[in-house]
Amino acid sequence: DGIYKIHTFNSSGTFAVTQVGTDNKADLLMIAGGGGGAKFQGAGGGGAGGRRYLSSGTAITLTVSSYTATVGGGGAGGTTDAGSNGSNTSVTGQTGADGGGHGSGSNSSGAWDGGDGGSGGGGTGNGNGPTIGGTATAGQGNAGGGNDGTAGNPGCPGGGGGGSSGAGTESNRPAGSCPNSTSGQGGAGTADSITGASVTRAGGGGGRLYVSQLGNFGLGGAGGGGNGANVAGGVGSNATANTGSGGGGGSASGAGGNGADGVVIFRYRYR
Repeated sequence: DGIYKIHTFNSSGTFAVTQVGTDNKADLLMIAGGGGGAKFQGAGGGGAGGRRYLSSGTAITLTVSSYTATVGGGGAGGTTDAGSNGSNTSVTGQTGADGGGHGSGSNSSGAWDGGDGGSGGGGTGNGNGPTIGGTATAGQGNAGGGNDGTAGNPGCPGGGGGGSSGAGTESNRPAGSCPNSTSGQGGAGTADSITGASVTRAGGGGGRLYVSQLGNFGLGGAGGGGNGANVAGGVGSNATANTGSGGGGGSASGAGGNGADGVVIFRYRYR
């Protein structure tokens, strides 16, 4: 990109520096793997992987050496209940980014909050009381959304996973009833131009639809978050590859969406 070179790692590898110039600073973007969406009634969406962007005054100083880029994998969507957390992303000598929190599902015995992570996963909409979304790592993402119910109703929609620039929203059921309820939406990701073009990454996954299809399914957050299941028996959408976004919540008979692998991007001046 003009006087800059960009090295993008969609999987783990080594960035070898053989010579440095007078300007030996490098911008660095690290995004961890996104969390997987849950399966089951009231499934929450997965949270985005944590995002760390070092640029301008915080840019890293390159030396003649090798830098190991470890790219975190996305969490698997749930096949029986909750999804899995995403894996961490790191670069030699730098504070890494934390994997996204899983979306939570529910079985006949109760309800669960969303998983904690870089961004938090969405809480389930099923069970015997309100749930909350998972918490986020400070400076890396935002919390997931829960469910605002005060009494359990199997099949009520799940909360949205958090994104790097916005929290997932909680699901809502008017007057304590599931019909006409609203699923949680995934939190928005963040746009950057480290590759020379603006790209948005690290969006949260959306929560699943109410089982009778009367409500609204949760959309994934901008930047690649997967949508929640939008039909009875449907599956959650997978997050967009190498964005570190969270997967969408599935249904009682459809799996949750997979979270996306993360990414590491170096940008430096070569002349």
